[in-house]
Amino acid sequence: MKESIELKSQGIFYNVYDKDAYVLYSITDYKITNGRLGFPKEKIDKVKKILDDKSINYSIDGIDKTFKKNNYNKYLKIGTKIYNSEIERTNLLKNIKKLPYDKVLEISKYVNYIIYK
Repeated sequence: MKESIELKSQGIFYNVYDKDAYVLYSITDYKITNGRLGFPKEKIDKVKKILDDKSINYSIDGIDKTFKKNNYNKYLKIGTKIYNSEIERTNLLKNIKKLPYDKVLEISKYVNYIIYK
């Protein structure tokens, strides 16, 4: 199904991949690892409720749920933005740790200026 999260049953988990992972990432507290987002099967009712509340089309074990107004692309955009922001934040922190103390203070002052101006 196009523009729909495909939840794949694998052992004791459900997994989603690629774009679907970003959609689910934007509306849950589950994390993406290597292009995959997984969660325990016992959480499926919670995930289905969230998907229903957000009107996002999904398929679970071949059973499709569709909405007249599907919000898949809306949450794909949000999830991609949040995920990329998290990656940038992580990279920034790694790079800051490599800097000398005086440069860290300089960056800190600049960041505080941006936040509190």
